Amino acid sequence: MDDHPAELAIGQASQEIWRTWARHIPSTGSHHDCAYTNCGTLWVAETEADMAIAHEKYERLRAQDVPCELVNAHTLSNLEPTLRTGLLGGLKVSSDSTVYAPNVVRWLLTQPATTTRLTVTVGEVTQIDGGTVILRDGQR
Repeated sequence: MDDHPAELAIGQASQEIWRTWARHIPSTGSHHDCAYTNCGTLWVAETEADMAIAHEKYERLRAQDVPCELVNAHTLSNLEPTLRTGLLGGLKVSSDSTVYAPNVVRWLLTQPATTTRLTVTVGEVTQIDGGTVILRDGQR
């Protein structure tokens, strides 16, 4: 996500955390289906307007040293041969990754704080005030 500089910064910080955690996520067993996958993202441009947005994204990401490349229609077809014909190209962001969130949460809850730096608080939420969650016992 790169629509706002803060959003991009959070995304980059998140990627670094996930690269660290990925070394600890087992590839087999009960959490194997939450494994970090560095699959990249391919933004597809159908129209000239879409391609202009891809160029803007490319400039914004490159300015922050995010590995990416603009691709033409031929390269796009080679990268994803099952896409329909007539697409103009797109933007390949090779550093993007995915995880399966529900299973990752289960995995994170089993980890020592030294691995994930997470604190778990269990309680009933009675109110959400902006960015603050208020629990029944008054904790925020």
